[in-house]
Amino acid sequence: MTKARTFYGRRYKGLKLYRDRHGRDRCYYRPTGKELPNPDQVSFREFDRAYWEEATGEKKPAKPRPALSPDGTVEKAIAAYMASPAWEALSPATQVSRGSLLGGWSRLTGEFRLATMRRPNIEQGLENRKTTPPTANNWLVAVRALFDWCISEKRYGIADNPTTGVKRLKVAATEGFTSWTEADVERFVARWPAGTMEYRALIVLLWSGQRRTDVVEFGWHKFEGEMIVFEQSKTGRKMKLPISASLAAELPPRNVVGIKPVPFLLNPSGCPFTPSYFTAWFHAACVEAGLDLSPHGTRKLAAQRMYRSALRAGRTDALALTMAFTGHKTERQLRVYLGENFEQEEYAGELVAYMR
Repeated sequence: MTKARTFYGRRYKGLKLYRDRHGRDRCYYRPTGKELPNPDQVSFREFDRAYWEEATGEKKPAKPRPALSPDGTVEKAIAAYMASPAWEALSPATQVSRGSLLGGWSRLTGEFRLATMRRPNIEQGLENRKTTPPTANNWLVAVRALFDWCISEKRYGIADNPTTGVKRLKVAATEGFTSWTEADVERFVARWPAGTMEYRALIVLLWSGQRRTDVVEFGWHKFEGEMIVFEQSKTGRKMKLPISASLAAELPPRNVVGIKPVPFLLNPSGCPFTPSYFTAWFHAACVEAGLDLSPHGTRKLAAQRMYRSALRAGRTDALALTMAFTGHKTERQLRVYLGENFEQEEYAGELVAYMR
C-alpha cells in the first residue's frame, strides 16, 4: 500500500522522495516514474498543478479569476471625478483644459486600475509628453488633482498620491503671447475705425485688460452704477472696474436688463460670441489690418499702459495698482506681462539728464 505524504497541508499519494548521489533532493510520481518539482523548493500552486497533471493525465484547469469591478479603472475614476462637486467648483476654463488632458490619458490607459499606479508610471507619463513641456506639466497637475480627490473621498483603496515628489519638466523661458504696441493699435484703427464692431472690441479689450472669456460677457447687465462688476472666469477673483470715457463713447444704449441681457460685443450674426469664436474673429480682423496678433496681447498692452501712467504720476504703489487692474495676485505674474526690463526701457531716455 502506497503511503501518502503530506505537503502544504494536503496529502499526496504515490510520491517517492530521495537524495541522489549528487546530493540533490528529488521527487517522483511512482505510477508513471515522472519526476515532479521538489515540494520543498517550489510554491504550492506549481507543485499541485504538476502532481494533478501527472496523476490524471490532463492539465489542471485554471481557476477562474473573479471579474474586476470597472469602478477602479482610470476611465471610471475620471468619469466619477468629473461628476463630483470638486469638479463643479473649478472654473469653466480649467474644466475644459483639465478635461482634455484627463480624457486623453483615459483613452491611452483607461482600462488600467488607478490603485496600481505608482510614481514610475507618472514619471513615464511625463516622459511620453516631454516634446511639449507645458502640456506635460499641466497633465501632471490634472492627474495630481484626480488622486487627491480619490484620497479625500476614500475611493478605490488609494491611500498615497503617486504624483507626490514628481518634478515638473523644465520649460524654456518665453514671453508668451506677443504684446501689442501703440503702433499696432494705430494700424488696427486705421483699418477698423470707430463705429465698427472690431473697433469696439479693441476698446473693450484695452479698457478692461481682461481675458477673452470675461470680455465676451461684458454688458450693461454687469454694471452697478458706473462700475462693471464681474468674477474672473479663470481665477474666480471678484473685480470692479470704472467705465472710461473712450469706452462710454463706443457703448450701445443701456438695454433692458432682466429679459435677455445683451453683451457689448456681438458676432456678425448678431449673437453673443463664444471665447473661441471671438479669438478667431478678432485674429481675422488683425490679419486684415496687416497684424498677426491675438486678443490676449492687448491685455499686456493694457497692463503696460496702466503701470506707465502710475509711474509717471509718481505712484509708489504702481505695481499694486496695476495688479488691481489686471487681477494678478503676485508681482511675478504681472512681470510676465510688463517684461522684466520695463522700467529700464521706460526711463532710458531720461537718464542723460542725471549723468555726470
